[in-house]
Amino acid sequence: MKQTQWRGIAVWELQSADALARISCFGGQLLSWQPAGASEVFWCSPQLQPPRPLRGGVPLCWPWFGKHPHDPQAPAHGLARTAAWQLDRVQLLEDGRMHLRLSPLASLHPGLAVEQQLWIGRHLEQAITSHNVGSQVEPLSQALHSYFQVADITAVRLLGVDGHRYSDALADGRLELQQGDWQFDHQQHGGRCDRIYLDVAGPVILADCVQGRRLQLQAQGGRALVLWTPGPELGQQISDVGSGWQHYVCIEVANAGTDTRQLLPGQSHTLQQSIHLLD
Repeated sequence: MKQTQWRGIAVWELQSADALARISCFGGQLLSWQPAGASEVFWCSPQLQPPRPLRGGVPLCWPWFGKHPHDPQAPAHGLARTAAWQLDRVQLLEDGRMHLRLSPLASLHPGLAVEQQLWIGRHLEQAITSHNVGSQVEPLSQALHSYFQVADITAVRLLGVDGHRYSDALADGRLELQQGDWQFDHQQHGGRCDRIYLDVAGPVILADCVQGRRLQLQAQGGRALVLWTPGPELGQQISDVGSGWQHYVCIEVANAGTDTRQLLPGQSHTLQQSIHLLD
């Protein structure tokens, strides 16, 4: 484990027999995870320019997801992804995985505290735990905003969402029913997708037909699953995406929409994702 520079930003770099990983000191953001013998799992923009939020890897959307519910001037997706983080603990486990615990250098919210844990090896687990340290009930919405790298988004399928309702942000939040696997669709919203699947309890599988790779994602502590891709027109307009829109899809375990939580004083909540390469 060492602190170094990667693409011009300060990162903690972890190399073991099972995996290579990089975590940014800015945002506490997992930017890279490459299991031994496999290709990189996450997409990362070639333009990483703090203090702008870093596009790629797994941004931490906390303690609100999307727009602030009451303050239109507040930054989108909360405060964690643009804060300085510290590495509190590194531990080598008996199974060969590395366990990391991180926290923000300074308090981000008067009523909530947050910490992140990572278990890095041939499989990945990631968790953010929120603690209500105040005397009032605190609303909490959040997401692990994963940018999964794909060879060609037009040739991927997302299995495990068939039969689930979703809220379509590109249709004023209208509820729709998913029929079959999700696939990229040029005809719908010009290829854009911005939806929250509701009550997703089981795992989903991202099948990359070009790479011949299947990746399984399982959530704990969250029943909302966010799916986002900008499509060609919007992607080309976003300076740190450009043609990269075709090489990632965001699949985010979340407490969002109908799964927004209310934390009582003294209460804690953990949102966790487990990622396994099946092929």
